[in-house]
Amino acid sequence: MSIAHILFYDDIGFYGGHQAMTVRAATYLATKSNCKVSFVYNRANERLARELKGSKVRLYPSSFRSTTFVANLLSLWRVPLLQKQMRALKADLIVVAQGRIEQCMLGLLAARLSGERLISYLPLAHDMAQIKRGRSKIASALVDAVGQFFYRLPEHYIVPDGVTQKRLQLKGVRTGIAVVPNGIDTKALVRLDRYQARTQLGLAQDCYWVGLIGRILFAQKGQDFLVESVAAHRHRFDNIRFLLVGDGPDSGKLQQLIERNGLADLVYLRPWSDEPAKIYSALDLVVMPSFLEGLPLVMLEAMGHGLPVVASAIDAMAEILPEQWLFACGDGDEFVRTLLRTIEADNGAQIARNRARVLQQFDLAVFEENFYRAILAAVL
Repeated sequence: MSIAHILFYDDIGFYGGHQAMTVRAATYLATKSNCKVSFVYNRANERLARELKGSKVRLYPSSFRSTTFVANLLSLWRVPLLQKQMRALKADLIVVAQGRIEQCMLGLLAARLSGERLISYLPLAHDMAQIKRGRSKIASALVDAVGQFFYRLPEHYIVPDGVTQKRLQLKGVRTGIAVVPNGIDTKALVRLDRYQARTQLGLAQDCYWVGLIGRILFAQKGQDFLVESVAAHRHRFDNIRFLLVGDGPDSGKLQQLIERNGLADLVYLRPWSDEPAKIYSALDLVVMPSFLEGLPLVMLEAMGHGLPVVASAIDAMAEILPEQWLFACGDGDEFVRTLLRTIEADNGAQIARNRARVLQQFDLAVFEENFYRAILAAVL
């Protein structure tokens, strides 16, 4: 490898799928001979530090944390401090892990000003109107206009899917864009006994269980959309129950929404678990009514566990899932029709194809090697 020191930067305060992929990439690169890997992270992200503990990656906690686009702009005075820290670490290459362009944007600017080679690892490149439901068109356009400056900062991008690559190109990005699909640990795709899994989760044995797994964030994952759709069609779910798994900023609102619609007997909540195999083993089907996604790990995990996935026809989900499992994003009536049709269908052959595809194309080892090659291609 022609670089001696790679610095990863992520100042997000929570641990999601993109952080999980970044951790795996950093850990793998640190195993390469003559390559030192460091990681500057927000000290509130304790899970990220825990996941990297014991690896060869050197950790540097930071007090700065990305929040909203406007708040980040008001914190521009921090850029020289971040730049000083990056220069002190003397990296040859900086990889800024951004969920969206406004996340870690000050770290991106500091890295650009520090003079080292710069890669943005970016899963989402949506316009602000897609990210913030309800925001005025004028406000969204202003934020997108400012965002164009930050899209031009990286010398290279690594993205998880072709949809994000096309979005960047439409935004005028002319630098190299490497597509490196996410991967999952296929060795962990263990199907547990359904009866025991449901017993441990406190779920009824004789119901058909539909799961929505992910960070509870209405603007992205659409938990509120699911609850409202179920409420509008509650008479159609005789033996069907919904399990929503996760934590996040909208957890309290979600509980209130369920209670306000009188759905406590139809929609159940469980916090995120470090035993995902138990959750998938208890389910019959997974839904993803998201308003924006990259290449979601939950989709790959559900496919690998042999479950049908009913999802919004957007982003990588529309590229990978069969058409009969997709519905128009935000259309509650079509969501319910697609869900009920999929429940009644014989999905065996499609499920087998999905699982085979995950094992072949989306294994974690494939992701790690492809990420390594993308780094090499960017610096050579």
